[in-house]
Amino acid sequence: RYIDYIKNENKFDNTVFIITSDNGPEASSAGDVATMKMWLKYTGYHQDYDKLGEKGSYNYIGPEFANAAAGPSSFFKFYAGEGGLRVPLIFSGPGIAENSMSKAFTFITDVTPTILSLAGIENPKIAEIGPMTGKDLSPLLQREAELVYSAEESVGMEAASHCALFKGDHKLIRNGKVYGDGIWRLYNLKNDPGEMHDLKAEKPQLFAQMISEYHNYSEKYGVVEMGFNYEPLLEIQNKLTAQIGSKIKPWGFGLIALLLLTVIWRRIKK
Repeated sequence: RYIDYIKNENKFDNTVFIITSDNGPEASSAGDVATMKMWLKYTGYHQDYDKLGEKGSYNYIGPEFANAAAGPSSFFKFYAGEGGLRVPLIFSGPGIAENSMSKAFTFITDVTPTILSLAGIENPKIAEIGPMTGKDLSPLLQREAELVYSAEESVGMEAASHCALFKGDHKLIRNGKVYGDGIWRLYNLKNDPGEMHDLKAEKPQLFAQMISEYHNYSEKYGVVEMGFNYEPLLEIQNKLTAQIGSKIKPWGFGLIALLLLTVIWRRIKK
């Protein structure tokens, strides 16, 4: 319907379509968290199998099927494994090579500079939070270049205590709880896309160098270390417990006062 609309508006030939995916299959089992169960019931959601997918349905596949859905990549959404990071990216429209595919490494931060470039905006107004860190993918999209990042450039990321640093064919990675162990590992994604063979003992110098580069990235961009014991679902449970507590406090005080008055009244009556 959207394509029909922009064709009717004579804008189709001047439109670039960009399609990508969320970061891996969702593994969170919301219904396994006590306070989340309360929240689901309070907000009118249900988990009835017979009504799966209908209005009010709240369902999840859990870590088991998320792992299967991400396979053969490791881990899933929230984690720094390729199963939680590697997604397709599709560009289509004017100024982009047709029927072309590239395996070049790109990062989510590259999308905005590319949009600005395709739109012909050379000097965008940058917000006060700082300059953009991504790269313009136009040379790659027009097949004028084979790579976006050189073998000497590194790209770091962190999400909820799960971390990674990409450099050439190599990737430094650390996954936290619940399914990670907090140990740094080194992989060659070209030869080992499933992240099975840790190279840190075989390439100690590269490992140390990439550890240093990750710490530089972390310091430069103000990464807040969550600590190994940080668990997103547990954090959600704590936040929900606090919210529920704040809502029932007035009623709780009133109930306590009513009970005290009842006890006093009974004693006076005796």
